[in-house]
Amino acid sequence: MSESDEIYVWNLPYRAILSMGDEPDIKQIFFTSDEKRFLTVSHKNAPDTEPSILAVCRTVPAGEIVYTFEFKIKKFRPIVTTPDDHYVVGIGYDHSLKKEHVRVYHLRKGVFLHRIAIKYPNIKDIQNLVGFHLCFVALIDNDKANVINCTEKRFSRAIPTWSG
Repeated sequence: MSESDEIYVWNLPYRAILSMGDEPDIKQIFFTSDEKRFLTVSHKNAPDTEPSILAVCRTVPAGEIVYTFEFKIKKFRPIVTTPDDHYVVGIGYDHSLKKEHVRVYHLRKGVFLHRIAIKYPNIKDIQNLVGFHLCFVALIDNDKANVINCTEKRFSRAIPTWSG
């Protein structure tokens, strides 16, 4: 959660701001594994619009915007990268179908790749999303973790009593 609506990139040894940008309602900031880029995730929840997530990827140290993407959500859950550093994954919501789905974006280019329907046995409310192994992510609910393969676009397996 951000205290202001600004994002700053600092040079700590010189105590100088290298870049700054306007970024309201930041809920999450994380670096890519090579630490040459970082993503900010904002929760857009205005009263007159549907809630959505806005992700902005910037370079380090210049702070230039590489790409942005936005998608509708039911409730805010953090987005994650897969451990193999190929995908950015989030839980989106389709208002016409009234169903949630997994949204997969390319980490380097920010291109929307595909959506994966959430279909597996004993579906419960998803509490969290965790990068699992290579191209897999785990959807965590109260009882189990449900592993989704982002490359093959399908449910892989369930892990009972694992909470992430």
